[in-house]
Amino acid sequence: MSALQALDKARPSSADAKHPANANRRQRIGRVPLFAYLAVAPTLLIVIAVVGLPLAYSFYLSLNRTNPITKRWIFVGLDNYAGVLGNGEFWGAFGRTAYFAAFSLIGTTLLGMAMALLLNERFAGRGFLRSVILVPWAMAPVSVGVLWSFIYAGNYGALTGLLNDLGLGNWALPWLGDGFRALNLVALTNVWSQAPLTALMLLAGLQSMPASLHKAAMLDGAGPFARFLAITLPWLKPSLLFISIIATINSLMAFDILWIMTRGGPGAATTVVSWLGYLYSFQFLRFGEGASILYCLFRRPRSKAVAQSDCRGASRDIRPVACGQRIDASGAAADGPAAGASGENAAPARGLADAFEKRIRARGLCAVPVVSAAGSRARSDERHARHRPDPHAAYHEAEQPHAR
Repeated sequence: MSALQALDKARPSSADAKHPANANRRQRIGRVPLFAYLAVAPTLLIVIAVVGLPLAYSFYLSLNRTNPITKRWIFVGLDNYAGVLGNGEFWGAFGRTAYFAAFSLIGTTLLGMAMALLLNERFAGRGFLRSVILVPWAMAPVSVGVLWSFIYAGNYGALTGLLNDLGLGNWALPWLGDGFRALNLVALTNVWSQAPLTALMLLAGLQSMPASLHKAAMLDGAGPFARFLAITLPWLKPSLLFISIIATINSLMAFDILWIMTRGGPGAATTVVSWLGYLYSFQFLRFGEGASILYCLFRRPRSKAVAQSDCRGASRDIRPVACGQRIDASGAAADGPAAGASGENAAPARGLADAFEKRIRARGLCAVPVVSAAGSRARSDERHARHRPDPHAAYHEAEQPHAR
């Protein structure tokens, strides 16, 4: 490096010379002090010991074939995975797992949405009901399985007793005796257990929605169902994406309810992938095959979570803003009163308002005049500018003959 290059590198720029605090801050960016690593090191070691080591051991186990009697380990590489993918039992369990997850996801979302819409209304005892409704989710899965096992019991269950008391004893069935019916009833039990969490997250989204959106739509003549499709559902889209991730993962990992209620039966009617991995590992003592089955289950919800998290991040760009809310230069809603249309705030506000109004028109409603103050002021300035006469027009018209 020459002396001139070293001098230019050491010489501060004009912006840094005017603002030395900014120069010092840029020098600190990207430089993590050693104390930060030392502070998080104990937590990282605990996470590695509790999560990382068991995962590494189970993955190594899936690459081996073990004999618990002779205690011999034979390294087979990916042969366990090839055997799992060529096993008809695995694909049958995978189909039942997909059905169980789809049933749980749809049922949890619909029931949670209905509960959230009800609890969002004003009525006496709403606070108490909001607390009580979380009890099914707060119960342990084993307790939920025992409770619903007594309800579905064929001879002495609560459901059979209720039908007998109502004079409908002919409708009583061995509820868990039929394979497909047992799978549906176990999935319904999972929905009952997970729906309160969905309702809680959707209720938080409904509480954060500005009331001006629905008021403006009501002034335009939109009914309750149209307002739900055009305003409430788009507003809850990020929450619904997160709920779909959580509900899918919980359904794929369901084991406690199946253990208590059916143990994979009758036959193999409720044998899902998690239960199949348990059977291979602890019933047949084929730990390598069992670990490989569970690792095949592990990768699918992870890939779906990554894909839906990307969609969740992209969906935030078209969320409407409330009346009187200020929009910064990046298009995000900022705190404080709305600013004027001058400067850099008008274009992002106008873009968000246009996107929201296009969505409203696509739903069959009139355009809801709910935009930020910056966007509305910018539109009014554009309208006045279109109708305002040009003061130089007369001069240009007078000069045209001379130009010819």
